[in-house]
Amino acid sequence: MWEINHPFPYEDSFVINKTIELESFLEKESITGVVYFHSQMRDYLNKIDYEYMIWQEWKEGYARYIENLIRKKIGIKTNSNKIQPN
Repeated sequence: MWEINHPFPYEDSFVINKTIELESFLEKESITGVVYFHSQMRDYLNKIDYEYMIWQEWKEGYARYIENLIRKKIGIKTNSNKIQPN
C-alpha cells in the first residue's frame, strides 16, 4: 500500500510544468531533454519523492509503453493520460 499512500507532490506547479516538459522531450526522442528533466527533478524533490518518481516511471511507465506498443499494432488509440496544468 505504500505506493498508493505515498504523498508525492502531484499538485505542485513545478512538478506539473516539468512533467509537461518531459512529454515534449519524449515526443522528440530527446535523450538530453530527459536527462535534463531528471536532473531538475532530482534537485527539486526530496530524496524519497525522487526515488518514488523513478520507481513509478519503471513500474507504470514501462507497462504503459508495452500497452501502447500492443495498441498501435492492433490499431487502437494509445493510452496517453497526459498531465494537465492547473
